[in-house]
Amino acid sequence: MSALFAKKSFVYLLRTLLGLLVLAILTVLLLGTESALRWSAGQAERWSGGRLILTDVRGSLYGQVRIAALSYQDGDYRYEAKQTLLDWSPQSLLVQPVKINKLAVQELRITELKPGVEATPLPVSLRLPVTFSAPSLTVARLVFKRGNAEQVLNGIEFALDKDAARYRMRLNKIVSAWGSVQGEMTLADTRPYAVQARFVLQSESRQQAYRIAADVGGTLSQLMLDGKATAWGGKADIHAKLLPLARVPLVEARIEAAGVNPASLRPDLPQAELSAVFVLKPQRAQGWQGSV
Repeated sequence: MSALFAKKSFVYLLRTLLGLLVLAILTVLLLGTESALRWSAGQAERWSGGRLILTDVRGSLYGQVRIAALSYQDGDYRYEAKQTLLDWSPQSLLVQPVKINKLAVQELRITELKPGVEATPLPVSLRLPVTFSAPSLTVARLVFKRGNAEQVLNGIEFALDKDAARYRMRLNKIVSAWGSVQGEMTLADTRPYAVQARFVLQSESRQQAYRIAADVGGTLSQLMLDGKATAWGGKADIHAKLLPLARVPLVEARIEAAGVNPASLRPDLPQAELSAVFVLKPQRAQGWQGSV
């Protein structure tokens, strides 16, 4: 009798395990469908309390995800993204770092809703529960809107990695009205958030050709910038103190220029070699104050 009971118990256990296995397989298959992706998007919208809106979500949780439009709003800013493509490897969640093969956004618009007068508070923490590697991040057009003014950056290409202690960013390209930028940066994920960065800003325009190479170091509370520039036939040393989270980040800048030729700026200006020292400081009531 006991042998028969044991045999039946084994059969029931086997059937239960097979049933659970089939259920797990079906769940995995269903999660990979576009319906599951849209359901997940709907849940994310509900959990956000209306702050997140996702439009026309397509693809699979197991691979590529396309979002026609995304909007997220917090107390002070609204973020709007158009034509977003995410290609990632979900199986890397088990081994890490999480692999984000590609993240591409056609346009990202950041709008300031409430002009602030105080500095942005230092984050409590920048730690994440996972590490990740994102070798291909692109934003075709980035727009910052503050009041009636807009600043536009184009062709942004960069890579971002997160290990156990810091973020590492490699900026391949940004195109702006002032020229193109390349550089790299590391940022610690714990206070005081140590920062080390190096970047190069240059313009190859014949009328306004220049190049600025700068090293930046410090923390998110305060940064020091030391750079060298070549422009208009001359050279300059640049030293600046920055408060990255302040409403006006620049505290003070000192530029020591030598050998500047006015004729390099405009052909109708005389040939000369000019040297000067510029000191620039922001003033709340008067805008900017400087001396030469």
